[in-house]
Amino acid sequence: MIGLKRKQGGIVVDEDYKRARAKKIAEELGKNTKWHVHSRPIMIPDLKKLNIIIDDYTADEKFKKIIRQYVDFMLEYIQSLEGRFIHTRLFF
Repeated sequence: MIGLKRKQGGIVVDEDYKRARAKKIAEELGKNTKWHVHSRPIMIPDLKKLNIIIDDYTADEKFKKIIRQYVDFMLEYIQSLEGRFIHTRLFF
């Protein structure tokens, strides 16, 4: 398999690297003593501290509006279920 290059550092990224990185991120996000609550959003500065490269849409007013509309629609749907909603990898 041909590895891809990371944007920072030029490290070759293969499946083993991806798995190890995903495990490290999951362990960090699973620290209840750090995050204190399940429903807390993960803020952009927190993601950057974990060295996760993201596209920051907060300065893009058009994109931010589209995302807000989607989130509002999703929340309205969840509320219509009267608390009977389970978030899974296959649903939302």
